[in-house]
Amino acid sequence: MFFLSSEILLIALLALLLGIALRRSYAHHGAERLRALATTFEEAREVPATLLKWLIHLIPIAVLAVVAGAVSEHGFGIFGVLLKYVGVVLLGFALQITLVYGTWIFLIARKSPRVFWTAARAPLLYAFGVNSSLATLPLTLKALKDLGVSARSASLGAGVATNLNNDGVVLYEAMAVFFIAKVAGIPMSDGEMLTAALACVVASMGITGIPEAGFISLSVVVSTLALPPELLPLLLAVDWMIARGRSVVNVLSDMTLSIAMDATERRVHQVSN
Repeated sequence: MFFLSSEILLIALLALLLGIALRRSYAHHGAERLRALATTFEEAREVPATLLKWLIHLIPIAVLAVVAGAVSEHGFGIFGVLLKYVGVVLLGFALQITLVYGTWIFLIARKSPRVFWTAARAPLLYAFGVNSSLATLPLTLKALKDLGVSARSASLGAGVATNLNNDGVVLYEAMAVFFIAKVAGIPMSDGEMLTAALACVVASMGITGIPEAGFISLSVVVSTLALPPELLPLLLAVDWMIARGRSVVNVLSDMTLSIAMDATERRVHQVSN
């Protein structure tokens, strides 16, 4: 029933409970039995993995069909709407970097802008190129080390929190949700906007920092909020440029968190001494 109604969050909870139940049920059989069960599941996963590869090859055709349908229904003006959407998302990223991260890094942690951007240049360019904050993690840790951040703060802020601290994904999903509601002509009250924002925060926590992970979690949010999912492929048509910005913001959020934790820890240590 959950699968038919696209209750993604309930499906995830069901999968988690199923895993716990299987582990409890097979715990008394020993580690070998558990490994054999895991191997069986891995082998069975090859079938949907193959189907997924076929779907990936069909996605460009599906996106083309959706864009063609949108053009036939709304005219070429739909591209102007998409351009505004891209501009708003990128503007949101820029404000997050300059106002939020700039305040923490330059005013609170008191890091020199020249020193910070020199150290951050390599991980940010790499994140922009590969579109993955997780793949950028070694360069992020190296940049934090060059900035004098302790290994403890860097490991917690950029290592442990890299799958929890996804500011770029949260901002992108929130603006995408409002865009979908606007295009679909669905008015959203203040309470519904707050619910959408909370759903974006929850959906972004725990996702892997791989390419297009933010778009996948966006589908969860859209399904949860009962918005029309048929507009998602239209957003995918312009997601290439937005995804790079998401990854850059995610890396900067990891660095900012690490620097803030390190600065706070140093001040607490100075006060205690």
